[in-house]
Amino acid sequence: MLHDISLPYLSLLSVVYEKAFLQIRMLTLMMYLVIVCPKCGKLLLAYSSQKTRVCPYCRKRIVVSEAVKVAKAESARDASIIIQKLKAK
Repeated sequence: MLHDISLPYLSLLSVVYEKAFLQIRMLTLMMYLVIVCPKCGKLLLAYSSQKTRVCPYCRKRIVVSEAVKVAKAESARDASIIIQKLKAK
């Protein structure tokens, strides 16, 4: 009887672990984009998987796939450093 109860539990546990593994993998593959707002021209960050982003400066909704992409980075910190360097030019 115990064997019948634990088999579905183990199957469910396997599915949960697989989903968690895939989520972690997606996070490690996520890229950050430095894009230009088409309205105000300011630089901002967006996730590569993001469909839209609202500019924090002028509140324009930007379609990320259509935005001018200035750079890509593997972390938000790297992307922020890129923005700082571009602003300094």
